[in-house]
Formats: sequence, C-alpha cells, structure tokens
Amino acid sequence: MKILSNTIKLLIVAVVVIFAVMNVQQVEVTYFFNSPAVQMPLFLVIIASMVIGLVLSSLLYFFDRMKLTSEIRKLKKKVKLSEDEITRLRSLPFNEKTTKDA
Repeated sequence: MKILSNTIKLLIVAVVVIFAVMNVQQVEVTYFFNSPAVQMPLFLVIIASMVIGLVLSSLLYFFDRMKLTSEIRKLKKKVKLSEDEITRLRSLPFNEKTTKDA
C-alpha cells in the first residue's frame, strides 16, 4: 500500500514539474487596482490560483461540516431523551381500573 501511495505522489510531482516546464513564460499580474504589475511565470499564477481555491473550498467544507456535526449532536440528544421517555413509560404499572372504564 505504501508503494502505491508513493507512486501516486511521484506521479503528481512529475505532472506538476512538466506543467511548470511547459508554462515558464512571464505574465504581468496586478493584485489590486492601484498596485504596480508584477512579472511572474504563468505556472506560478495558475498553481497559486489552484491553492487559493483549495483553501477557500476547504474552509467552506469545514464550516459546513461543523454545522452538520452540531445538528447530529442535537438530534442524538433528542433521540436519547425520547428513548428515556419510552423506557420510563414502559415501566409504569398497568392499571386495570382505567381500562375497564374505557
């Protein structure tokens, strides 16, 4: 299994290196409206964009996961209370007077 994961990591690194070698042309990047343009290789711009997108989507996933975990915890507590109530109701003595009156 470790060989497989190392092979996959090696392939990913190889793809990134090939991508970087193929996209070395310089591009001008302006970060904000009044800032001067910065010259950098195209592959850095693309990889930086991918990393920023990954970080933002991870943050959104994390907050959504926290919300769902909180809801699961709340529902488990509600189920526990319901089960306790069912157990309590089952342990009540059966009263024959109330059934004959009905």
